[in-house]
Amino acid sequence: DGAGASAGGTGQQLSDGEVIKTFADPLSQIYWIAHGSEGGPRPDGTYGDLDREGGPRDVDTLTTTMGAFDSLGPEELAAVTIYIRATFGGDGYDPLTEDPNFNAELFAADPAALEALVEEVLALDLNDPDAVAGVEGAETE
Repeated sequence: DGAGASAGGTGQQLSDGEVIKTFADPLSQIYWIAHGSEGGPRPDGTYGDLDREGGPRDVDTLTTTMGAFDSLGPEELAAVTIYIRATFGGDGYDPLTEDPNFNAELFAADPAALEALVEEVLALDLNDPDAVAGVEGAETE
């Protein structure tokens, strides 16, 4: 149900829009999913948006480590990210205003374009999630 550790599960809550609050840019979420809690956070252990209400998330607050999903290909990472955002995004997710460079409609119409964005994210160095902002097509506001 996406409630995470708040309801007896593991990891941070995704539901009620928390995933959108943590990762306003879907490409940042892909970076986290692909690299997990070992390669996804900043050197200080934080991950997610720096300007998130309450500050960025911290791996020290996770109840368990999140494994890297580096076995997923670009198309699979795009599909998983879109699914998580649409399913758990709550009021923070609006398919009409979701990132124009990364959304379900574009995935259906031109999956190769999304795959190219994901490949750029996967080529970034580990433990530098802020580098995602430099990917052409990333949300920067």
